[in-house]
Amino acid sequence: MIPNEEPSVKLPFCDQHLPDEAMEVAEPDYPGQYPYTSLEEFLSLHEGRYLDFKEKVSESFFKLLSAFSNTEGGFVILGVNDKTRRVTGFDCRGERLSELANRISDGLGIHPVIDEIPADGRTILIITVSPQKKPISYRGVYYTRIGDTVREIDPDELRRKFLEDTSWEDLVGGCTLDDIDDGTVRDFMDLIRGRAVGTGIPDIKDKESILRRLGLITPDGNITHAAYILFGKNPQTHFKNTGLKIARITAETVLINPKDLSGNLFHLLKLAEEYLLTSQAVIYDPSSNAIGDSFRRKEIPEYPKAVLREALLNMLIHWDYFNSRTPSIVRIYDDRIQFLNPACFPADVTLEKILSQHYPYHRNPKIADIFAKAGYMEKFGTGLVEHFI
Repeated sequence: MIPNEEPSVKLPFCDQHLPDEAMEVAEPDYPGQYPYTSLEEFLSLHEGRYLDFKEKVSESFFKLLSAFSNTEGGFVILGVNDKTRRVTGFDCRGERLSELANRISDGLGIHPVIDEIPADGRTILIITVSPQKKPISYRGVYYTRIGDTVREIDPDELRRKFLEDTSWEDLVGGCTLDDIDDGTVRDFMDLIRGRAVGTGIPDIKDKESILRRLGLITPDGNITHAAYILFGKNPQTHFKNTGLKIARITAETVLINPKDLSGNLFHLLKLAEEYLLTSQAVIYDPSSNAIGDSFRRKEIPEYPKAVLREALLNMLIHWDYFNSRTPSIVRIYDDRIQFLNPACFPADVTLEKILSQHYPYHRNPKIADIFAKAGYMEKFGTGLVEHFI
């Protein structure tokens, strides 16, 4: 029990009470309300599935909000040391409280209830987090609450729990139009205008209208994950491990010119393609047929550009973006190139089915559609067969 010289403070969400026997538990086994009516009783509780104390706003604070959102909700007591229960308080002067609410909204896309409570001459905050229907990430990582701990959700568990009616592309996570790169959107529209086939996208200028027409903004105006990963200024600040590691590797497993590429998917494609084209061996054909009238040897790249682009596109489009633990990797060996991304075939898709039926499976159909509209690929599942078989 923490001594408090002030009168007992009645907590704002405790108008209803449980039977007296429920008062004996240290941490209730259900969310939504607590049977404690005073701050002193609240501070005597143990941290558990629905309760946590934080002394200040930090990375762990935002991860905790994500975890509560992805389970059954919970309460965060901000301004209290979680070890000693000493009240340190939260400075609510000026715009600090609204700034905190904005940081939560911008970072996680949620709007918890924030109550100011006087305590020992200071102010603490009791933040009530409700469970969310869709998964909530912090910086691209999804968290869960297990006991009194916060843990990253396993990608397979995340799919089982949340992806029955939605996909990663359609989720939102606090990004705004300011996070969208104007230059990438302009370049995309230039690609569309230069195509001979119709794309269904009119010649419009402002990026919000373009993204809405592409289905990358929700009806209530939220920026989707697909919009940010495709057109964002720096998606790696929000989505962990969505950069690309690339290097040439010798027979002695020595890395030559390793690079960590970052940027949106269009930038990653451009940077990776440039790296591959300049890092592969070039074969010279000195025959007269190859030279012709030019008096120059014909240079033949080890791997055709179309094959490299198809492999890169498949890696980016079929990326399992729920897996925030593993980046995509390109390894250039003397006799082969490996394209590795954190993904596997779903249960009903096999390599044999793809090769025999031109099976047009796309893990991220909206991302595939954007690249198809830009002229980088077809959407009918023929690229793998044409270039690799």
